Amino acid sequence: MDVESMGTENCADMITEIGDSLRELQYFDAALKFYLKLEHTAGEDNGNLHLKIAQCYASKMERGMQFHSSIKVSF
Repeated sequence: MDVESMGTENCADMITEIGDSLRELQYFDAALKFYLKLEHTAGEDNGNLHLKIAQCYASKMERGMQFHSSIKVSF
């Protein structure tokens, strides 16, 4: 099934579930791609979607900080 051709309005629940699964697996960039497709269709009730987007960005940032703090420079 081609999600792009169906339109986000017709399959918002499926797109959200895919994003949730990707986020749980810590594929934050991939999850964001799905969540951001829904941003313009969420309407007034978009708080939950924005929370999920924020969680992805926060997790990416935290992962980046952990990566940078584990780098050791030797001279």
